[in-house]
Amino acid sequence: MKKLLLLPPLLLIYSSICGQNNSKLLSFSAIAPDSVFLYPIDTTDYLDYHRYIYQAERYFLDGEDSLSLEVYRKVFDAYSAFIFAKDAAIAAQVAAKTGGLDLFLHFTEKAFRSGVMLDCLMDIPVLARFVGGQGLEDTLAVMNQAGRMAYLASINLEQKQRYIQRYREEQAFKKAKAFESYKQAVLANVAAIRRDIEAGGFPAGRIIGIDDPFLSPERDHCQLSSEVTLISLYHYPCSYSELRELLFEEVRKGNLHPKDVAYLYEYEKELSKNGHNRFGNRCQPMDKESTPVYIDWEEPVDPRTFPAANALRRAFFLPPVEHSLRKKAYAERYGMCLFFGFGIGFFGGHR
Repeated sequence: MKKLLLLPPLLLIYSSICGQNNSKLLSFSAIAPDSVFLYPIDTTDYLDYHRYIYQAERYFLDGEDSLSLEVYRKVFDAYSAFIFAKDAAIAAQVAAKTGGLDLFLHFTEKAFRSGVMLDCLMDIPVLARFVGGQGLEDTLAVMNQAGRMAYLASINLEQKQRYIQRYREEQAFKKAKAFESYKQAVLANVAAIRRDIEAGGFPAGRIIGIDDPFLSPERDHCQLSSEVTLISLYHYPCSYSELRELLFEEVRKGNLHPKDVAYLYEYEKELSKNGHNRFGNRCQPMDKESTPVYIDWEEPVDPRTFPAANALRRAFFLPPVEHSLRKKAYAERYGMCLFFGFGIGFFGGHR
């Protein structure tokens, strides 16, 4: 085990870049690598969850697979009420890569109970090879069925179906190019999201689950995200400007992943830059030279912009760009899928 480092204090941030006037969100900083093994995890919010998941990823990128899996196990056990589906899917891949059957089954069960479907896992080369080599097809089919039942019992299906219907109406107006009806549908959906946040929490993975192949087959359920909700926020060019304080608090509660908030910022920035805000004067356009966060990007990107991007990424509780680049190379080397959700084109999502 590596030498214990002193746990650096989390620093309150005041980010003029993010436009947070009195944010309570803490900045994303590296943790003492072994602190997860020596100290109890504070589960009163999900900021430590994301810090430790980052450490688990750093371990497997550094070739420390056993330590990575131990961090995943400890974090998932600590946050047993809810873990993000993508993290369970990644942990299962690391276990498969190492050949550890017990841990693979353990993390795969976590993935199933988080809404991940067996066909999604079997579409990932490292998992397909491992499952085939171990003859686990029948075992996983039984586990998938049991995990699916537990997952469906844990989410609000009625609320989920309402959002699927809202999503379909919005998309129908968009496809028909009926802009005024589309605009009103987007505004109504954003207002519904705001009400639900205030009533019980952001309607995403923890509350209504991830996109479903049966209820919302038009969405890619293997992205392990809740796009039927998030897409209305992407379509509304003022989502980040208007809701950022609520959204950051939902990150703290575990109801929303920080990547999704960062992508809203980046998407709104691009809409402002390209003059695509057709919603009148509902929000002020962002500075066209606003710092990127590189959730989604096109090659080539000047590495000299990474320090500024990383400063902003810390404010969004995301690891540095270089970490994502290492994950991309690692995934390609081992036949893994390490990026999920909307807006990850360059890094490559589910195949």
